[in-house]
Amino acid sequence: MSLFQARDWWGLQCGDDEHFDNYSLCVANIDNSPDGIDKVLIGSHSGILRVFAINRNGNEESLAAFQANDLLLEADLQSPILHVASGMFLSATDKTNLAVLHPRKLCVYSISATAGVAEHGSAYNMLLIYEHNIHRSAFNLVVGSFGHVKGRDFLCVQCLDGTLSFYEQESFAFTRFLPNFLLAAPIVYVPQNDSFIVSTCNWSLESYRYQVLAISKDDEDSNKLKSTGRKATPDWSLMIGEPIIDISFVSLEKNSWCVVVLGEHNMFAIKETGVIWFLKKFDFCPISMYTHLTENSDLIVLIASEMRTLLIYNNDVLKWAAKLPFTPIAIRRANVRSTKGSLVCLSENGFLCCCYLGTNPSMHIVANNSEVNITNYAEAEQELHELRKVINAFHMDSNAVPSLKSAAKNIQKSEVCITIGDVHSLVESSLKLTRTANNALQLLVVNVNLQSFVSITNVRLMVQVSDPISVEPKVVTFASIASNETAGETQFIIGLSDNYFPQNLKFNVIVTFVNSDGAPKVSQKHNFLPLSLLAKLSPAVKDATHCFVFDVQRSFNVDLKQLFFDLSDVTDTNATDGSSLNICFSDNNAAPVGVTVTSKASTQNIRIKSNSIVSLAFIVCELIRRLESRSVNFDKVSLDKSSLPMEEYLKLIESHLNCRHQLRIEHENLSLSASQFRALQKRMLVKLKDRNPTPLASLDLILENTHNKGWEERVETALITLFDNRIKDTAGISTFAKMELTVPENVDTIKKLITAAVEHIYAGDMLSAKTKSTTKTMQKSAHAAVNDTIPEEDEPENIANTHLHNSIVAKVSTV
Repeated sequence: MSLFQARDWWGLQCGDDEHFDNYSLCVANIDNSPDGIDKVLIGSHSGILRVFAINRNGNEESLAAFQANDLLLEADLQSPILHVASGMFLSATDKTNLAVLHPRKLCVYSISATAGVAEHGSAYNMLLIYEHNIHRSAFNLVVGSFGHVKGRDFLCVQCLDGTLSFYEQESFAFTRFLPNFLLAAPIVYVPQNDSFIVSTCNWSLESYRYQVLAISKDDEDSNKLKSTGRKATPDWSLMIGEPIIDISFVSLEKNSWCVVVLGEHNMFAIKETGVIWFLKKFDFCPISMYTHLTENSDLIVLIASEMRTLLIYNNDVLKWAAKLPFTPIAIRRANVRSTKGSLVCLSENGFLCCCYLGTNPSMHIVANNSEVNITNYAEAEQELHELRKVINAFHMDSNAVPSLKSAAKNIQKSEVCITIGDVHSLVESSLKLTRTANNALQLLVVNVNLQSFVSITNVRLMVQVSDPISVEPKVVTFASIASNETAGETQFIIGLSDNYFPQNLKFNVIVTFVNSDGAPKVSQKHNFLPLSLLAKLSPAVKDATHCFVFDVQRSFNVDLKQLFFDLSDVTDTNATDGSSLNICFSDNNAAPVGVTVTSKASTQNIRIKSNSIVSLAFIVCELIRRLESRSVNFDKVSLDKSSLPMEEYLKLIESHLNCRHQLRIEHENLSLSASQFRALQKRMLVKLKDRNPTPLASLDLILENTHNKGWEERVETALITLFDNRIKDTAGISTFAKMELTVPENVDTIKKLITAAVEHIYAGDMLSAKTKSTTKTMQKSAHAAVNDTIPEEDEPENIANTHLHNSIVAKVSTV
């Protein structure tokens, strides 16, 4: 079968690490376009819904490969998608809508196109029309005109326990428990006789009429039928004798129909009376199936095997076989712009392709290039000799030719060049920074130039900084920049908007644009603001409460004036020599806070002291960054233990947790009030005879997400995890299992963990290599810290693991 290949001319990989099944693929004219072209809809178990238009920009005579604008819509529905289907699900219109089945709800969406909104054409949007909550875990979905209704489609959801829930568009109809059902299985609706063909747990098929299901009675306390009500009995039953993979319905000529059942070893065609029409045995394992009727009323069955083979049967006769590029989990037939009846295949890991059947082989033959003529053999030989030298040098030393690699990389990646000019002072201002006249700090100016090597459009230039640093203007836009053209110099003014420390002085220059191929791109470059934006030189700090010491390498002579060169242009009245530097900040109360940095050549260390631990931490981070930029190594870091405000820190944690508990109580009260208000609204709408009450502007989402972010449980889990990683190889200690993040009832455990972590840091246990004594010390402290917070009845048999961890040590160790 080397010649018989399925010709895949359109395809792409949908997402990374996403999973799909047979119910994840749907083909329909979901946007109700006048041309009637089918769209391909896929929904992953990760909750991503995608809508494609195959060969959207092609014509009737050409087959175009996948392009970016073939993706019409992509939405994250925040819940796994079990089934996607199309139909007329809205009573007010006969247009085609989309039904999406989630584990606990059924949603109906309307997808429409707005012409001329986007530059490349129409813009597609998805609107939620209505949704139904499901009380059991759903499995699959059936669409049909139940009860022989005309111009409308109803919905039937099968749950994992075999329960069938029926929905008449916006309204819930009823739920039925069928006998002999343990697990959900494939199900199909037959519109000719208004019946459902279901597969039971004993590997048989049963046919139930819709009217019988509607009038039968269920016992609400159990899954058994009441003896007083009418029992749901099937019209016919047929033993299959093997697990069923898929069921498909086909309408034949003269008001006859059949059901095609795909088993693990056989294919069955069953007539409307429950009699087997024909049976086909397989010597392979089938994966998926698709059936349709030709214009000559021939039954065509497409079956994909695990060997990546597509087999086409006319009734029970094999007519064609072709190789597929992968094993499809779902197969559909679509009418695209250039090829009617194209096959759409979806793999389990998300590869989607459109193919057709053909006999032309895939022959990848390298053409013999006989037109290459070498005119000068001497120059070619010399060039070959030089290239061999470069190759040999690279093999001997991989760093021998870094310029060639970096140059090639830059040439390949650079579409826009960002040039950041020097940061200089604009003017001193007390109004802009809300400072007093004596503490007035600067406004800085940053000039940015853009140069494009290709033609780009929709250019947006912005500067990103950390709060409380502010930038004006926020965004600068350019309609287009021609190839090899430089945009005008853009000036950004940077200043402080509040009196507290930013995270760092780093700022990013970000450029977003659309290149000549129509693809959106992002380019960025970063730099650092001068320290003079926050501080200035001041007199020395006396009687400091906090002190930090760095030990640097012996060969480096630290000159603090060169290290903090961006402070020299503020004022030099208080500057001494390069061994000492006095820096003045302003805290939240606008009171000046001083930091003294001292470098001693005799001991080769840098000492930092201050009365504010916040300002000291900021200067320490800046010092580390500046030392690393000059390739200076520091071997040991020490901090005075008594200067740490542990008591105040732990009180803040307790206060924060108490506030969260109070917010939770208020949240419950607000939820109760909102539910009461919702009940009143529903009663009022019933009085007004409104069948579609709208939600209160997503109030439930706001209540769920507001005030629900905390860090106490994350810190506690991180500390426990790190301690566990340190002592996991040591046996003989009780353990404590923390499987999920929940709001702690109190802060006793967090206090003990943080205190134990700080004790081990100062004891030097975590900063040295693992030893037995270190591990034993950690075991004793960890065991004591946790056992104080665990009740006696919970240890040790009800508690699986009791380990203590520490994330603070990892950060200090990396420093």
